[in-house]
Amino acid sequence: CEKIIVSIVLISVLLSSVSATAFSADISVGFDEFYGSIQKLVLDYETNRVTTGSASQLPTNRLIVKTNHNEKLLNYYGAIDVVEGYDGLHILQYETEEKADFAYQKFQFDNVVYVEYDYYLEIENSTSTDTEPSNLNLYWNLDTVRLHDAFEYVQNLKCEIAPITIAVLDTGVEINHELYNQSERVCDGDFIFEYIATDENGFDVEVTCPSTEDTNGHGTFIAGILYKHTTNNVIIKTYKIAKSNDVEYIKLCMAIEKAVLDGADIINISSSGGSNKPNSGDLFNDVVNATKSNVVVVTCSGNFAKNINNPNGSVYPASISEAITVSATNRYNEVAKFSNYGVSVDISAPGDEIYSSIPIPNEFYDGDYHPINEYYCTDSGTSYAAPIVSAAAALLKSINPDITPAEVERIIKETAYVPEGWDSTKYGEGIVNFYNMVVAAVSEKPEFKLTADGKIEILAPEGSDARIYYSLSYDVPTIEEKLVYTEPFAISDKNINAVTAVCHENGKLISEPVTYKLTKYIDLNIERFQTKSPISGSKNMNITWRSFDPDIAKVDRYGNITGVSVGETQIYAEFDSGIRFTFVVTVDPPWWQQLLQRLFFGFIWIRV
Repeated sequence: CEKIIVSIVLISVLLSSVSATAFSADISVGFDEFYGSIQKLVLDYETNRVTTGSASQLPTNRLIVKTNHNEKLLNYYGAIDVVEGYDGLHILQYETEEKADFAYQKFQFDNVVYVEYDYYLEIENSTSTDTEPSNLNLYWNLDTVRLHDAFEYVQNLKCEIAPITIAVLDTGVEINHELYNQSERVCDGDFIFEYIATDENGFDVEVTCPSTEDTNGHGTFIAGILYKHTTNNVIIKTYKIAKSNDVEYIKLCMAIEKAVLDGADIINISSSGGSNKPNSGDLFNDVVNATKSNVVVVTCSGNFAKNINNPNGSVYPASISEAITVSATNRYNEVAKFSNYGVSVDISAPGDEIYSSIPIPNEFYDGDYHPINEYYCTDSGTSYAAPIVSAAAALLKSINPDITPAEVERIIKETAYVPEGWDSTKYGEGIVNFYNMVVAAVSEKPEFKLTADGKIEILAPEGSDARIYYSLSYDVPTIEEKLVYTEPFAISDKNINAVTAVCHENGKLISEPVTYKLTKYIDLNIERFQTKSPISGSKNMNITWRSFDPDIAKVDRYGNITGVSVGETQIYAEFDSGIRFTFVVTVDPPWWQQLLQRLFFGFIWIRV
């Protein structure tokens, strides 16, 4: 009997061991199925967590384990629920924080890529309870970053503008707000979000809501900033990852992946959390993989006036070098008192007393925001500096959709406005400047030259294989006009005053427009050895003179043109004011030589 009991016990142990430790065949699942299972996992265990204190103090009792293959783990160390099978990720739920800690220590000795805690990040919400707008300029931030100057500059370029999508990973958006009501520019990222709510009878109910539902206000505020700082080619796609001020780490990671899969060009993140894993983990990998997919990731630095690069616990994703991290400034170009700082901060942008949209009250409205001024208010936070830099990145990618995230970051940083006394080791390279940025992005210029026979030659920037488009006027040429430069050309029409050229490479604008002023073509006949001054009083004027063929006609610095030999050439005169004259000079034989020629040919005719 004892042997039978022992056998049964041994068999039970072996069976349980097999179910927990044996490898299986590939258990791969798609992204949507995997994320849906994570949503259910989070939802099932959401009510078990403590609901007081800051988000960084709330335990999820979950671990994220990364392996090289989509196979079951050798050991789950007592997990009570598991989601796995996508990209080697295993999400393990434990009953208590202590059991999660025990498993975490065990996984340190297993053959895994990494193990990390799923923790809560905080949506970087308002730093002030005052939502009343200031009497000063409400949209002061638009002037600070020279937004309208940049838009006008790009419009004058008449270049091809690419469609751009900014993914906003936040609390959703009030799609019916009057700022962007009926606009197709603000849309749902189709990202499932579920949470537990209490109904009128006090019972817990599961709620599923789209990204176009914002009961917090943060996402709507950010969407409004993006809407005001971008043009009609930019789509603002919202991914709801939180309903309040805290968001699970794993949800942010999955939202980044979903935005990349959806073809986003820029990802805006206005949340942060503490971690001691600077160069590993799911969030780090997702940000790095996004940039490798040519997606710009922009994140806020945080609102606690602390160093985000503290070795005892850094702030993420702000400390990830591949992301563009943004600190906040006020209307006086000073660093906002609440702004986090550190060597990982790349750039600053206005983030104090920013005016934007807030949700329209509805049955889900929880009263966090107090509607004023037709559902607008002022608010402060690095959360609101980040979307301004996202908009700057969108403008660069509008001009050149193939520009890399590294190039976007470089141009934004190199063209920043640097206030006096600025500390670039703490708050980035300065304050983002849209105008300086776009001018630098198209700083190359085509070059005009006049050939010896008076034709116009247009050269592309050195090292470029660009195609040159030109117009015979001051108007900036466009690709649609299809006036493509192929070889030097002469200007015969005396009504043409200028030639304007730009360079495009693979359909992208790479240069500023450059205009060559012709102003006037004037015919001038002169005899050999004869001298004329075609501009009265030119000796007393600041004019630069040039002859294209001094062997036919030469000119001195005072504008005295002398015929040297029979033929035709051009004399070029440019005033300091920029006015240009081109004299088409025909040199004839002297009068007595012409007379002899007529007599000679007349004599031949008589004899015949």
